[in-house]
Amino acid sequence: SPAGSFFAISFKDLNTGWYSVYLFKQNPYRYGEWETYRVKTDNRFTTLTTAVGSDFVALQSPKALKPVIIQWNALTKAWEEKKNDFDSPTATQVVLTGGQNFFLGAYYNDTRQELIVQMYYADENRQWQQGGRKETSAEIDWEYTKPGNFWATGGSYAAATYIKEIKDEIIYYDVFLIRWRQDFTFASTEVFNYQQKTSMANPIYFSVLNATVVGNAQHLARFNGE
Repeated sequence: SPAGSFFAISFKDLNTGWYSVYLFKQNPYRYGEWETYRVKTDNRFTTLTTAVGSDFVALQSPKALKPVIIQWNALTKAWEEKKNDFDSPTATQVVLTGGQNFFLGAYYNDTRQELIVQMYYADENRQWQQGGRKETSAEIDWEYTKPGNFWATGGSYAAATYIKEIKDEIIYYDVFLIRWRQDFTFASTEVFNYQQKTSMANPIYFSVLNATVVGNAQHLARFNGE
């Protein structure tokens, strides 16, 4: 995942059984030279989701009680783990997505069929805070819903796309839109219910967005400014 002058890679270590994460940042004084930082992970990270912003990386898994946030300190010229007391929702599946100075977490509980979306953001002092939280009922089949396709994220809103079920050669799926204010509290949410025959070749498993429009196959949703 590239972001500005650094990028992050992750892979599952076959020896430990959990994920390793490395950050590579461009040396501003030596052209073509990259500095490496290894993020500390442990056996909580047998699965992994990440979010990358302008100067940070966040990672989490269902076994981790709170996100791990690694942020670049421009004064000390070093990566720092930002301590936090965040209380993440209990979940069987977690999917993160990031923006310039924020990231969203989608926390899904299979037993309750409940989706919780939590906002995290860096304030003017570069301290991380929890923003809005939205709870909603949702039926998600993670056999067909891939975490890498779940989120499409903009500067002030995001779209989550998930498959509910495939039955009698029909795919039933939702596009969940969530918008936030400048103070990172949530302003509105909408859920669009769609279905499509499995024989059709439309790319419905993910959505795309720009400043005001969300697209999923032949479906378009436009924010009207209200």
